Amino acid sequence: MRFSEKNGIPKPVRRNAGVIVFIVRALIIVVAATQIGLAVTEVQPPTPARLVKGEESLEKLIVFPNVPGDLILNVYCRAQVSSQGQMERNLCFRSEHVDQAFRDAIDVAAKSAKSTPAVVSGELHRVTLWYRVVFARKDDRSIVRVYPNWGRDFDKYGNDYEGPQRTTRMTTPRNCITRGIFEVSAADSIRLGFEKPSILLIASLSIDADGKPAGKVDFESAGNLDDSRCRSSIGDRLKNAEYIPGHHNGNPVETTYVLPVGSDRLFEFR
Repeated sequence: MRFSEKNGIPKPVRRNAGVIVFIVRALIIVVAATQIGLAVTEVQPPTPARLVKGEESLEKLIVFPNVPGDLILNVYCRAQVSSQGQMERNLCFRSEHVDQAFRDAIDVAAKSAKSTPAVVSGELHRVTLWYRVVFARKDDRSIVRVYPNWGRDFDKYGNDYEGPQRTTRMTTPRNCITRGIFEVSAADSIRLGFEKPSILLIASLSIDADGKPAGKVDFESAGNLDDSRCRSSIGDRLKNAEYIPGHHNGNPVETTYVLPVGSDRLFEFR
């Protein structure tokens, strides 16, 4: 600031007054934003529901059924994990290779097993968890292992990866549930590993590391379920849904989402 004299009275000469006003206003805005909590925060990516380890884990709670002989079995299941971490509406699919006792053992354990709930946009979120249980016995040694996937990406990641989880609700396509019981040939049932009428169709879709559907929906048929309208409805719902991506070694990766379709309902839509 300089001074000039006029009539013997020094007066200030103001320069860059506009800059000063701008700085003052900016400081006021910053202070106000801080006071009302408008500080910018980084958006956290979603985290999947996870099966806990330890004494309350599903793996520890499953009691190996009293079935004689050496064996190795894969049982494919799904459960909804609530925002409190409880496994609800557990369902293990029938297979001609799996005795009912194994599915019952999983159902009983799931009622007490603990899980870590999924987190989406900073809030606890209900999701559907697809998992498989491996029962193995050799001589007098019995082993139970639980994996949070259906094994579709085993060639990429081995057993220890987490499959994708859908976070949005969907309704069952009406033109899928009005078709009645479909015939399933013995050969197709054996090929897919399920006995009729448990599963007639398996839809699968790749979910990328950002949780976005990638590519087209593929279908495996177990019988004469050749209904293009039903398949189209399922495909549209899967591609428009929202997902938490699969994880391997703690990092999001591209994995396969699997949806089995039953003889009179979709087993996973809710």
